[in-house]
Amino acid sequence: MIKLVSKYRRQIFTSCVLVLWFSILSRINDCFQSTHEDVGNELHDDTLVNLYNFKFVLNNAAICKQNASNHTHSSLVIMIHSARDHFSERYAIRRTWGSLKTYMNWNLHLIFLLGIDSKSHPGNHVENRIMEESNEHKDIIMGNFEDTYHNLTYKHLMGYKWVSTFCSNAEIILKTDDDMFADTFQIVEIVLEEFRNANKSFVCVDMHGNKPIREVDNKWYVSEETFPDESYPSFCSGVAYLMRAADAAKIYSVSNKTKFFWIDDVFVTGILREKYDVLLHNRDEVSLEIWPNIYGYFWGETETIIDWCSKDLGINQLSYAFIPIPRENFIRDSFCIWNKIRLMRYAMHTVVDFKMK
Repeated sequence: MIKLVSKYRRQIFTSCVLVLWFSILSRINDCFQSTHEDVGNELHDDTLVNLYNFKFVLNNAAICKQNASNHTHSSLVIMIHSARDHFSERYAIRRTWGSLKTYMNWNLHLIFLLGIDSKSHPGNHVENRIMEESNEHKDIIMGNFEDTYHNLTYKHLMGYKWVSTFCSNAEIILKTDDDMFADTFQIVEIVLEEFRNANKSFVCVDMHGNKPIREVDNKWYVSEETFPDESYPSFCSGVAYLMRAADAAKIYSVSNKTKFFWIDDVFVTGILREKYDVLLHNRDEVSLEIWPNIYGYFWGETETIIDWCSKDLGINQLSYAFIPIPRENFIRDSFCIWNKIRLMRYAMHTVVDFKMK
């Protein structure tokens, strides 16, 4: 029985990684098809990432104190990159997979990372809604940088700084985006258990062999002066990854000693990861190893999952921990998946309880 359970967990853990590839490939396709956006008001420090003079415009510093009574529980911080006007996505996450606060000796703390819009004026509709949202839910963290794609490096490192400063007891960080669904039950039951026992710093999809784009008219153009190497170091796809909070603090600590690079996944989990590795080159037990991708591609996950969601309870439970959802259907599909997951868990526990009686 133990072997069967272990095998089942490995299969699900494998599936958790598989589903990320669909989202990664979709994101890459979207990126290359999109047009250049105005980044005129962004921070442009071409030498160092100066986040030590960083200011939190909104800071709900007490988030990790909410379940402080559970001193024996470990803490997982769910760190979500969100755009200012993505109110629907944040609403759906809070009401579905982000609503799980305590499970199996884990405290789960949800934060949304935002930047500012310097062009907005007092009384701006979006600004007012964000303030109301923050006052109600107390899970918004906003930094004093423009909320644009080219500033995601600031947003990424802001999350690391916030966790190390205001949630220093956290053990694990889950970083994801606001168009992803995460089955927090399976993440706690399976992924975190595997991660804890693996002696790794990251659990992610390893992006290796990617090269800078040198076409000047491309949105993702990177000059040789900005990044002279022919290829990027291996880095984690940012759609979803887990890492140890202690290592996030160490990566943040070397960020202001490293030349800024605006592609956040490459900079934070690639360039800074390598720099941290160099500093600890003779301490293999704590070096930042990335889990290699050995699982290949998997197509059609979203459609498969929505089909699963629409069927009755007499089928297998969801086999994925992370699911990309199109924004136009995000609320509908998130609630469909979450309600199905909870119903199946309730049904399973009821059957087990009935059999025991």
